[in-house]
Amino acid sequence: MSIKNKISTIEGNKLRYEKEQGYTNGILIAIETVQIIKEEE
Repeated sequence: MSIKNKISTIEGNKLRYEKEQGYTNGILIAIETVQIIKEEE
């Protein structure tokens, strides 16, 4: 399996996962991002 195919498979899985998770996933990512920003200050 070439790297390009692996990447597109990962991207496809991510898109499918994001559709299933929907807003919950987006909210969790936002919270994580805020925590990372706070840690860097």
